[in-house]
Amino acid sequence: MNKLSKGINRNISICEDCHTKGYIIFKNGNFANARICDCINDCNECEGRGSIINRSEKGYTYVSPCDRCGFIRRNVKLYNLAGVPSKYHDVLEVNSFKPGRSNQSHQKALQYVKKFVLQYPEKKGFLLMGASGSGKTHLAVGAISELTLEHGVQCTFKDFFYLLSE
Repeated sequence: MNKLSKGINRNISICEDCHTKGYIIFKNGNFANARICDCINDCNECEGRGSIINRSEKGYTYVSPCDRCGFIRRNVKLYNLAGVPSKYHDVLEVNSFKPGRSNQSHQKALQYVKKFVLQYPEKKGFLLMGASGSGKTHLAVGAISELTLEHGVQCTFKDFFYLLSE
């Protein structure tokens, strides 16, 4: 059962489960997965289907994504197809990476990946190199999460050694 509480405005309900994002991220074996929150499944626009049947001016019937929940449903599917490692299920944005103030290379990498997300699709991709534990995967997953869940961009996470073996 989903808990809704009134926000500051008192007219806006805030879901305590997803915090109005519409999805919940969880670990599922080796991968992170997303599921639609109950607050979206109860959509009064489409009755939880994710799409609406419309009629054009010429009388043709067509299906379009629900304005309220269709985008979220598509983005959840994209996230689930991206292959994000379960260890990073809580990394949902690039800004979750917190480099040390004195580490200039980490600061530059964070700024570069932030800029990439903002400028996509003009920028097509990036490669991060560095020692183990330096934050490369965290930054990549942050970019993938933002691009799939917030912008509806299809992404794929691949470990470099797995990519080479393919």
